[in-house]
Amino acid sequence: MQVRTFIGANAYACITVPGRSLDVLLSPGKSASASLRESAAEMQEQAARLIARAELIAQAADVITP
Repeated sequence: MQVRTFIGANAYACITVPGRSLDVLLSPGKSASASLRESAAEMQEQAARLIARAELIAQAADVITP
C-alpha cells in the first residue's frame, strides 16, 4: 500500500493498492492519520446503517414471498 498526501486548496490522501486507488479529502486542522481514521469510522457507521436496512428489506421480502 502506498499513501501520499497532496496539499493545495484542499488536502487529500491518495491511497494506492494493486488494482485500486482512492482519494480521501483530509479534514483541516487534523493530522492526516487522524483525519483518515475519522473518515474510516464515519464510513463504517454508514455501512452498518446500510447493512441494517438491507437486512430489514430482505426480511420483508421473506414475509411477502409465498
